This record gives sequence, C-alpha cells and structure tokens, in this order.
Amino acid sequence: MGIILYCEFHMNKKINFVAIVEVKTCKNCNIEKILDLFEFRKDNKKYRKKCKNCFKKQKQEYYLKNREFFLTKANEYRKTNELELKEKRKTYREQNKEEISKKKKKYRADNREKLSQKQKQYYKNNPDQKDKASKRNKKYKEIHKEEIAKKQQIYINNKLK
Repeated sequence: MGIILYCEFHMNKKINFVAIVEVKTCKNCNIEKILDLFEFRKDNKKYRKKCKNCFKKQKQEYYLKNREFFLTKANEYRKTNELELKEKRKTYREQNKEEISKKKKKYRADNREKLSQKQKQYYKNNPDQKDKASKRNKKYKEIHKEEIAKKQQIYINNKLK
C-alpha cells in the first residue's frame, strides 16, 4: 500500500484542495488503485487483495459454474419458507400499494403493443378462456349498467370541456 498526495487543477489553476489517498495494487489485474475500490473485510479488519471489479467478475464466474447448485438451494429455501415469504410479499404490497400501481400503469402504457400481442396469442392458444372472459364481461356490464353509464357520461362531459 502506498500514499499519494492529490491536487486538483481547474483551467491550469491549482485549487486549494489536497487529499491524501491511500493506494493498493490489485492481485488480479495488477493495477494500482485507490483504497475505496477495494472491499473492506469486517472479519479480519483488512481490505481484500482483489479490487471490487475483479472480485465481482470472480463471483459471477463462480455462480455460472455452480448455477444448478444455487438454483436448487434457492428452490429449497422457497419451499421451506413458503408461508413466511408469502406474508412478506403481502405486507410489501400493502405498504407500497400506490407505488406498485404507478409502476404497473407506466409499464402498461410503455408496452401497450407488446401486451396486446401477448393477449392475442394467449386467446389464440386458449379459445375457451376467451369465451369465459367475454361471458364474465357481459355479466359485469349487466350488473353494473348504471355505474358504467354514469362514468361514460362523466367522461363525455370532461372531453367536451
């Protein structure tokens, strides 16, 4: 590890900013980098020998080599903690209802064509579902005829203004 004095210049004028920066050489890429680019280990109170970028690449490679192991481990966890995870998702949805609604609305607006194509493909592959949906829609319209008429009138009035 070394120490570097650092001065910053702006338009060939020295700014009154001097910092002492510690540097360290990464064992993997052999590039001297400032200490902030190395992870600090709390267990032995030292910095890692590999910089954050090299360490990240190493973790990614390890995951790709052992992908099946990690997937089975995640599936086992989900199965053993199913109720707990379900409860966490429920509380999250309750606490962030408006935010989730906004995100969904934005996604539907941004991907209108994609979603339309997906729906057409689904109904093409499952014609019985389309019939069920149309029956359900007709039934809803019959039950809520007055509410729909009021909403349509409000929409028309707002559009004319």
